[in-house]
Amino acid sequence: SEKGPEVTIRKPCAHRIRSREIGPRTSPYRPYLGQGPQLGATSTWPGTLGYGTKILYQNNEDFQSKFFPPFQKVMLPPNSFQGKVAFITGGGTGLGKGMTTHLSILGAQCVIASRKIDALKATAEQISSQTGNKVHAIQCDVRDPGMVQSTVLELIKVIGHPDIVINNAAGNFISPTERLSPNAWKTITDIVLNGTAFVTLEIGKQLIKAQK
Repeated sequence: SEKGPEVTIRKPCAHRIRSREIGPRTSPYRPYLGQGPQLGATSTWPGTLGYGTKILYQNNEDFQSKFFPPFQKVMLPPNSFQGKVAFITGGGTGLGKGMTTHLSILGAQCVIASRKIDALKATAEQISSQTGNKVHAIQCDVRDPGMVQSTVLELIKVIGHPDIVINNAAGNFISPTERLSPNAWKTITDIVLNGTAFVTLEIGKQLIKAQK
């Protein structure tokens, strides 16, 4: 092995690289070992960025922030999506809510859809209040082609044809793949695969019809 003042490298297994100062190899985060720079880590292999430097782990904020200060802000210019219509499935929570919020901040007129209308309306009201840009909520189960069709028609009636479509609706089970039942697999693909296809195809048909 090669030993330096900051890291220990045992070849040939790259995954064994670890920092003496950071902690044991059981850390939940691994260092970046690829070619070239990546935010949040540096490489220790010859011929790559930062040979001989410390390994930066994502869960060590004090150590990492000295090199890569976090930016908690929208990186696009204001009004980047002014006058644009955005349709986001699964927009009531999580990533969908986050994307809707930032699209609304940047000027987009947003319509969010999901099965749980109460949570959806609460999110729409919250984002509208936060951004001063009204967000619309429409109940939709993306697994149902008929419901998708009526949702898209309502979307167009309320706010116009969408310029941005985000198929964010998803479903999953925290389970090893080999333990998934046929019904569980069908549930996942009905939302993630079929739901994405139903929404995209229906909106595509309406855009073609309107020659957009």
